[in-house]
Amino acid sequence: MAPGELTPGISAKEYEQRRKRLMDGLEDGAVVVIAGGKMKYMSGMIFYKFRQASNMWYLTGWQEPDSVLVLEKNSSSRGYKMTMFCPQKEANDELWHGPRSGREGAMEVFGADDACDISYLSTRLKSILSAPSTSFSSPPIYVDAPGVSTSSRVSTRFKARSFLDYLTPSADSEFDELKAVFEGRGGRTVKSAANEVEKLRLIKSDAEVKVMRRAADISSNAHAKVRISTITGK
Repeated sequence: MAPGELTPGISAKEYEQRRKRLMDGLEDGAVVVIAGGKMKYMSGMIFYKFRQASNMWYLTGWQEPDSVLVLEKNSSSRGYKMTMFCPQKEANDELWHGPRSGREGAMEVFGADDACDISYLSTRLKSILSAPSTSFSSPPIYVDAPGVSTSSRVSTRFKARSFLDYLTPSADSEFDELKAVFEGRGGRTVKSAANEVEKLRLIKSDAEVKVMRRAADISSNAHAKVRISTITGK
């Protein structure tokens, strides 16, 4: 990668600009919660190649599973606070699944203001969502997470358990605790973060166009080579 790039062709500065554009378009005091992808397994401990959730990737360039991004709009010079929740570094697990960035990498490389172990997600979200607002009305929460509906009804929002998996896959008590975070949101409405992020993704930057053209060239060249080597009837 070229100097300053966080992922091939896309710089850390561009990821910062994406987050800023998102937060500039939201209400004062708004909170955005974006869940990343999870590792999926074929059987036992045999896993598929990981693919990050598109909106998490777009806003961060973060390529590791089981992580959550939280953005809080504020009056700082940056315009928002960025917190990453991710698995802690663990030498034995990294032997099998590859190196992790951990809290230090989330802040030093990916630009987070703060980073926490994913196990503290519900506790920290409670603190963030219960903080007093500086605006007259309660600012909304924008959520993009599997199984979390963004309708105005609380009663239908938590039928799926997939968001719980970011804490403990089979612990009902922790699911209830996370559910309570949003149900006790202090009058805040829950809206779709995906809708807001995908509006930004409609318009491609020069860097994105360059990456897309490069990908198209690679695919086109591969198809051309296959065509040349193909023998009719065989």
